[in-house]
Amino acid sequence: MVTQEDTIFIQGMTPETTEEEIAERFGSIGVIKKDKRTMKPKIWMYKDKETGDMKGEATVTYEDANAAQSAIGWFDNSL
Repeated sequence: MVTQEDTIFIQGMTPETTEEEIAERFGSIGVIKKDKRTMKPKIWMYKDKETGDMKGEATVTYEDANAAQSAIGWFDNSL
């Protein structure tokens, strides 16, 4: 995982992993920021540009940069 202050990049998930599963797992460390437009958790799931299939990669944005750092320490190499 790599961080940009309040955002972490996750890789190595199965393509079947859902946004809800990510929110539940990574929300256990801290509050995930809400998208102001949709009011859903700020989770971006990456898709293959050619096939549209999920790649097993995502970003999660936390309300607090410390939560992002904690998530990295807690989940690194655990997926």
